[in-house]
Amino acid sequence: MATYFPEKKNPELAHLDSRSKKATLASIDYIGGFLSIFGVILFVVALQRGGFTHSWNIAYVLTTLLIVFPHTFSTLYDPEPVVIGVKGIGYGIAITLGAATFNMLLTVFKKYNNEVLLVASVIMTAFIGALAAATPYNPKLTVALGSIGGFGVGGILVPASSVALTACPDHLIGTTVALSLSARVIGGSIGYAIYYNIFVEKLKAALPVCVATAAAEADLPQSELLSFVSTFLTVSSNVVELPNVTETILGAAVFAAREAYAHAFKYFWLTSIACGVLAVIFASSCQASTSS
Repeated sequence: MATYFPEKKNPELAHLDSRSKKATLASIDYIGGFLSIFGVILFVVALQRGGFTHSWNIAYVLTTLLIVFPHTFSTLYDPEPVVIGVKGIGYGIAITLGAATFNMLLTVFKKYNNEVLLVASVIMTAFIGALAAATPYNPKLTVALGSIGGFGVGGILVPASSVALTACPDHLIGTTVALSLSARVIGGSIGYAIYYNIFVEKLKAALPVCVATAAAEADLPQSELLSFVSTFLTVSSNVVELPNVTETILGAAVFAAREAYAHAFKYFWLTSIACGVLAVIFASSCQASTSS
């Protein structure tokens, strides 16, 4: 944003069709583009490297980067692949329905586009933030909140671009599309870096304590706690080979791990409220910006 300075008055805009390729290339801000791209890259890398505990190419990192909801369902509830997929269907369908519904509302309420975006922002912020209440005991509530929140996400994801394309002059449609797509990619990268680091830091603090406490309450000897926890958190398949480990102890540890993940995800979802509030504020001020 610091390097993007569009010209307010440019007499050449009325003769864009007659401009030569050389003139068009000469008008591009190459330095600003270079600084924008590499500045964002360095910023995102710095955020992601701070407190990073996993390799870039392992499945754990890729799943949290690409598909957060399946990771939530697989760590808080039954990790059966089919069950995870079924739980995630509602969120995906809700996003599509939200995008279609709110885009339709933009045509029905042509003079109230900011109100349409405001409603979508409120739904997204309220129900996605409410996922902080998700625990291993309430899978139905989690699916319901995620699906309704996804409806709000869809109402922002596409209709915001539709409003921008409708409001901008014809000769700036290409620029508007490019900026819209860039904002999604850059915003998603920065958001992921922030959310993931919050999630990892909370999980690192809670997971060993929860597992150790559950194992001790299930009558695992104190002398075996350290080796049990370290093995459970690194190579969990080898836990059954440790002495004094029973199915009761292992089951208690697995459920405790789910509670630790629920604790970490709580802060993940609460942090999303801050971004949602910004969306609500911008949607509320959309009309004023257009009028001026």
